Amino acid sequence: MAYGPASVVGLFAVVGGAVSLVAGLAGLRHVWRLRGGGVAAWALIKPALQTSGPAGAGDGHAEGERTVRSHAGGRPRLQFTTEDERVVEIVCPVSPTRQQPLTIGKHVLIRYDPADPRTVVIHRRERLVWDYGFAGAGVAWMFLGLLVLVFAP
Repeated sequence: MAYGPASVVGLFAVVGGAVSLVAGLAGLRHVWRLRGGGVAAWALIKPALQTSGPAGAGDGHAEGERTVRSHAGGRPRLQFTTEDERVVEIVCPVSPTRQQPLTIGKHVLIRYDPADPRTVVIHRRERLVWDYGFAGAGVAWMFLGLLVLVFAP
């Protein structure tokens, strides 16, 4: 049986869609696992290695308060204490946004994996839209690829 160009395109669409679906489901599983079985803790937001300039230069923040604004400037660090009194410091898993800045010195609620405290999700900053988007796009590409494989000459 000879395979035409349409079959190759359909096969690539199915495989690419499967990869996208797995990536989306893996991200969702990670968030769901930590939401259900993670330990809640308050984490202190510490500056990244490269932060924005000092406050007071007309940036609208209180004296001595700095906000990480630049994605290129690095993500801030989070410091928290685990149930067994270990102090853990990690790089924040999400970037600050204009709507949800991560203000240095403030605290955020996180959930961490007790087996690996470096694995965290920040409450209300999970960005599930991206994971659902990857999973949905994967399903769509797989469906499109199967249609091409079945109906292409």
